[in-house]
Amino acid sequence: MLCIPKANHKRLVDDCYPTSKALVNAAPEYRPNANELGRLVYYAQCKPAKLSKVGRLLMTRASSESRAFMTANTEKNKALVMITLGVLRDLVSSCQEGHAYLAPAVRSMLTDAVNVAAPTGSAMTSWDMDICARASSIFAMYVQSIPAGEVDTDDAVSSAVFQGLSDLQRLGKGHASDQSRMIWIAGINGLIRSPVLMTPLFPRFLPLILPIVLDTLSPAHIPLSQTATLSQEIDNDPAQSLNSMSHSSAEQSTRAALKMLWSILHRCDATQLRALLTQTLAYLDGECHRPSTWEDNEWPLWILAVLIQWSLPSSRYVVPHCLVNALTTPKKMSNIRETRLLQALHVILESKTDIVGLNMTELLDGHVFFLLSRVQNDPYDATTVQATIDAICHLANYTVYSDQLDDFVQQIAPHILNVLYDTQLADESKKFSICALLSCLEALFRSHPNAHVPLRTWASTEAILASRNSTVRVAYLHTLLVHLRIEQALLEQGHTTYEPVNECIGFLHALAARMYTLATLGLVDDAATPTSDVTPSFSATPADYAMMHDMLDTLLIVAPAASLLAFVPPWLSMAQVSNSPGALEPVVVNQTLAIRWLVGATLAQISLVWQIQPILDYVRVYQLPSIGRAVPEAPTLPDKYHPLNDMPPFKHAAFAAASENEWDLPLIIEHLSLQVELQTSTHADAPSLRAWFSRPWSVPATAADARTAAQPTITRSSTFTKAFRSASPLTRENSMDVRKLRMALMNHSSNAGTIPASLMNEKSSPIPSTPMHRRHHSRSIHTHEAQQSVSDVLDRYTSKASRRAPLSPNVAAGSGSPREKVPLQTAAATKAAPAHGLAPTIAEREAAQWLAAQRNTGQTLVVSQ
Repeated sequence: MLCIPKANHKRLVDDCYPTSKALVNAAPEYRPNANELGRLVYYAQCKPAKLSKVGRLLMTRASSESRAFMTANTEKNKALVMITLGVLRDLVSSCQEGHAYLAPAVRSMLTDAVNVAAPTGSAMTSWDMDICARASSIFAMYVQSIPAGEVDTDDAVSSAVFQGLSDLQRLGKGHASDQSRMIWIAGINGLIRSPVLMTPLFPRFLPLILPIVLDTLSPAHIPLSQTATLSQEIDNDPAQSLNSMSHSSAEQSTRAALKMLWSILHRCDATQLRALLTQTLAYLDGECHRPSTWEDNEWPLWILAVLIQWSLPSSRYVVPHCLVNALTTPKKMSNIRETRLLQALHVILESKTDIVGLNMTELLDGHVFFLLSRVQNDPYDATTVQATIDAICHLANYTVYSDQLDDFVQQIAPHILNVLYDTQLADESKKFSICALLSCLEALFRSHPNAHVPLRTWASTEAILASRNSTVRVAYLHTLLVHLRIEQALLEQGHTTYEPVNECIGFLHALAARMYTLATLGLVDDAATPTSDVTPSFSATPADYAMMHDMLDTLLIVAPAASLLAFVPPWLSMAQVSNSPGALEPVVVNQTLAIRWLVGATLAQISLVWQIQPILDYVRVYQLPSIGRAVPEAPTLPDKYHPLNDMPPFKHAAFAAASENEWDLPLIIEHLSLQVELQTSTHADAPSLRAWFSRPWSVPATAADARTAAQPTITRSSTFTKAFRSASPLTRENSMDVRKLRMALMNHSSNAGTIPASLMNEKSSPIPSTPMHRRHHSRSIHTHEAQQSVSDVLDRYTSKASRRAPLSPNVAAGSGSPREKVPLQTAAATKAAPAHGLAPTIAEREAAQWLAAQRNTGQTLVVSQ
């Protein structure tokens, strides 16, 4: 066995050096004496603590040899420096358990080596690549031998690692050659492959690594087209070695930098990726002792897209979030910076890279805050504002369920109201801010034409009609019109159903009150009834009336029953306002004529939708001709954001004299109340509808109706009989003879041909109140089997004496009389085409829903025996 003297470390180190004559010919490998080096390594492995003494000895030699080499750059002095580094390299690679003892030596000797190899003098000679390569390999071996947690706990080890990084960073800074970049990359690759990198110290490593990587990938080093091509082949690239660096090229260094970035991103979790992206943005902003690179056209977009493409799928969501946060942080060159960030978001969200875990609320709020800041700073910067709106639309492409577009609308609405009620903002800022947010909503609807967004998502937005600015009001009505037209197209394609009354009538009540207030401003003293804190001090413009008309025309198709219930009472009240004498100011005359036109056109549309010919004839003959040339024209608004001027007011010259033909409101109310399909759709009878339309209407009362989603009182018995258009004796009385009941049901069966064709068609119900499998198994009988089935059902529960049905199934069970529940079955009509247009289809579908609800709630007839 080899015997090593106790105090022999100095002799072991000295023996590793060749003789003076051999030093001259030591190039190019500069190797220590192999046998003596083996003894030194064995000595250190057996006694790791002795590495401290060995390290101090090597530090002393390295310091003196470095000074000698800097004084006289001779081959012999260089050989001494290289051999000393070679001894340290072998000790680091062989004695991995002694890394803590070698930390001071590594730190000091790497600094000396880089200082010796650096260009000196006025001639600025190039780096000594031999010394740099050996120092780089020592650093790579050392960091790979360190356990992950020791950098945090051992100050000497931590100092050696970070000082070594700082020293090697000089190789890649500035206008470094490709060979020196490759040597730097080879040393840093050791850190990337080590467990030390992915520790809490990761953010401290990034400023020492990432800027040089980005410098190597920047267009200043190699064209972007070539870098992009190399990035597509990076998965198959082998790791770079020091043996292939003597003839490095820009392509080789770029390929190595891409591989390094790819390796880092594939190891980053979400927190580390956030730190890396923050450092990247700092580099692009010019905060890393470099000029800003946002002006480098497509390169910033490309590098940000690479970050998200190469990162782990579970962490990719960090990139869009960080970019949105960066938008709200003002920096130098903010215009070009914000444009590039928006373009990067566009590229990322439009790419095929899957992104999961996006926080839509946070991302959308960030976009909206930036949008408002840009508009309030420069409302005429339409390019940046529209780019932000486009980014929000691309963000909506990542919705994972259909209702998420509803969430977008509901999330943007509070921002609109906050701007509306903000007392610190100037009127012009409010105008442009609200118009920008409305343009955002319109773009969302246009970019997702197949997504159904229910009307209830617009709740509370009707307050925008209280704005003093006509452009804001018209923009709101136009946005609502765009949404309704998309919903109408979905209806025609069969992709959605009519808006249920109970879901949207609350919003429609509030909308009707706001529209009434807007239309009658200046004509009714209490028109501006306090439904909000905003007290209007303005008057409606012709564009307001025109947009209200266009919006209502489409609303009556999308939500026919709910819109009729919500708008007829205020419109009848508004009709009385237009019953004014002819001797008025021209502006007031024009406003009165506009109100009369709006009421008449709305009633005409109701008549067309619900097929009420008498009202249509009355409006066309007695009201609309008296308006003259007072029909307002709707303005043409752009599809994208564009700063608009205020809408022109009414002219001071009257279009015509105010009409003296008063409205025949009882005629309108009576025909509306007697409409059978309307009764079926609203589940109300004629008296209930008559009371609903004739009730005293006011804005405060409607505000309460909006909160409670008020509707006419439901009267099931009369609705049931009206739907069949028959004089059936089947009424809800205190008692009924079973034989009479049988005759009533048989009478319905014999007159089944008068039943609307789609009355029993469950599939056309606009409000599916029960699961499909229950509705498919609901009990109904065909026309040709009606008589026999009714008799069979009644015979099973009929005794010789006629039996009376109690008033309610909930009578006391203590009477001792056994009771049985008999489902009421109704004859179904055979399929037939509707007799006329849209109105029967609406009514029949809603009637089918009501009948399905009756069967599924288990309404029964209780027969006492």
